[in-house]
Amino acid sequence: MEIYLLNYADDRFGHKGGRFIKNQKNLNESAKQQGIKNIISWSWPTFSATSFYDKNKEYLDKNRFENGAVWKPFIVQNLLDEIDNGDVIFYYDCGRYEINRPVDTLVKLCEKNGGTLFHEWGEKNSKYTKRDAFVYMDCDSQKFYGAKALQNTWFLLQKNEFTQKFVNEWLQFNLDERIASYIKPNTCGLPNILGFVENRGDQTIFSNLAIKYNLRTFAGAGGVKNRHVDNFVDSLALSARAKHFIFKSQKQLKSSIKSAAYQACSISRSLNFKVKDEPFCLYSAGGAVKELWIQASSKQQTLRAILSLIAPDSKIVEVGSNVGVTTIPMALRAAQGKVCAIEADPNLCTLLAKNLELNACAEHVSIAPVAACEQASSVMLQINRQGRDTFNTVGKPIDENCDIVAVKEVPAQSLTQILNEQTFPQPDLLLIDASGAELPILKGATAILEKDSAPIVVYNCLHRACLGFDYQPSEIQEFLRAYGYHLYKMGTTQDLEELPEESKHEGFIFGFKNGPKNQFP
Repeated sequence: MEIYLLNYADDRFGHKGGRFIKNQKNLNESAKQQGIKNIISWSWPTFSATSFYDKNKEYLDKNRFENGAVWKPFIVQNLLDEIDNGDVIFYYDCGRYEINRPVDTLVKLCEKNGGTLFHEWGEKNSKYTKRDAFVYMDCDSQKFYGAKALQNTWFLLQKNEFTQKFVNEWLQFNLDERIASYIKPNTCGLPNILGFVENRGDQTIFSNLAIKYNLRTFAGAGGVKNRHVDNFVDSLALSARAKHFIFKSQKQLKSSIKSAAYQACSISRSLNFKVKDEPFCLYSAGGAVKELWIQASSKQQTLRAILSLIAPDSKIVEVGSNVGVTTIPMALRAAQGKVCAIEADPNLCTLLAKNLELNACAEHVSIAPVAACEQASSVMLQINRQGRDTFNTVGKPIDENCDIVAVKEVPAQSLTQILNEQTFPQPDLLLIDASGAELPILKGATAILEKDSAPIVVYNCLHRACLGFDYQPSEIQEFLRAYGYHLYKMGTTQDLEELPEESKHEGFIFGFKNGPKNQFP
């Protein structure tokens, strides 16, 4: 039995900086270190010299977002035709990946599994499969919607009759642009399944075929970690699985105890909290309230830091107020000031109003039932099931915690327009926690940010949520720095630590124009 590493690199379109050729060399070198002698590396010149290219030139000249990376099933089929039965293909994309673990474990698992070794993305297949792909692959049923989506960053195939059939179908479906294209609109006349983010071309087809044939697939290290094969191999080790099981069991037990306490306390309808000597209460409805109760320590640490920035007469704008978990204590702290609470979900606005009345602070808080964005329009709000309302978004519901049950059209305005309509003065503090919409919100607030009296800006940077709006987290940092802001994160002792350029920090980031306090009081 021979093992073949197979890959393809094409820098023509400049995707991810045009570094695939360099990555391919590094990947091949790492494979040699693990004893893989047979390395088959494709590039555009070798691919464009094939009769397959001549036959499908117009389609193949498009970028991968239009043809779904059709070259991938082709080069796999091409190698399957050349190798002997029982030989194994180890395909690996040319991202920044290396193979630093012995491959024997993977090969044995592939053999034992009937000739396939595929790893899971972990989220619902319907999130990354457009309706055309379901319909034209004859997969338009709940079996395919709810199954786990796969990744094919890497995979193993052992040549046999079934794997040849699988790859042939993969290639044929990939030649159908209705199915393979990331960007081509649906033509079947049916809407995408709720929660749809984007089509994933060859990976979408790969997932549907694996579900069709009821293949055993592997969770591995989970999600994006699986892209690095070393993580997957490590996850197979008994000790790693045991440690994960113990940690997960302890975490689940702790969460269960807190959930039980939450259920018992919420019978009284309202729950009592105290943060930074500021007592307040909230009705139990809403996922944000449960999160504050169960994750009290981490949530309250952030809330204490925010409250330390507020004076009795502060003017505060909050975007993404939800039911008032942050709004209420801020309003109580700024008892002689003003608060503008912006929330796109009408149902959450109703709960927010009730919580304001419960805490007797409604008089100096105005609610704006609108989505804040870069400019006036209407947007589609993706609404999650009860208890997951903190993941509602007007972007792509890309977070793995999203479970979309409804879509509602809501009005949208720039932050400047919203404050003008509310006749709200120049704010002292701008807090944004909006499931990835932070950059477009800030772009709609330039008239506020460019002033010498610009507010302190605090925003929640969640990397995957940013991708739901097609931008990178570093772009927010660049935008604020261009307006003279200095950015900081909260240290372990609540000291402020300045963020370096293009920091990958995830969580709340604090921006000051006129210099921060050295420490949160």
